[in-house]
Amino acid sequence: MTNKFYDLLGRQYEWRGEATRMQFVKTWLAGTAMSILYFLPFVFYFWKLFEDSIDYGVEAAMLLMVEEEVGPAYYAAVILWQWTGGRVLTGMFVMILMTTVRRLAHMGWSRWWVILTSVPLVNILFLLILFFWPGRKRTGEERVDPALPAIQ
Repeated sequence: MTNKFYDLLGRQYEWRGEATRMQFVKTWLAGTAMSILYFLPFVFYFWKLFEDSIDYGVEAAMLLMVEEEVGPAYYAAVILWQWTGGRVLTGMFVMILMTTVRRLAHMGWSRWWVILTSVPLVNILFLLILFFWPGRKRTGEERVDPALPAIQ
């Protein structure tokens, strides 16, 4: 019997083991893409508000946005979008965090360095280090972690 979750996502939610530079970059790119997709409707909404505020003034533009008849289907779609998007972004956050922990292990650093991702401005420099710092060179026997299931 196979684990469907593990077959689908591989080791994305696993904190044990190591992640190469390319696995780390792919995970961060996927998280960035999902974040952009989630916030894209809000960008269009505020762009329309910005354009209307140039033409009519800020107060009139806000009244125009409120007075538009969008109906209950629009509000249902917004609630559904926020509900599903919030869960997807939470999952992406956990996946990125676990990949960061595995990347630190691959570099030979302590996994507690992941705390630096929560410090403003320091996290940008830290992520650049994670993107470009080479991992440790390992021999064949050191690469095998018996606690992890085999990946085919």
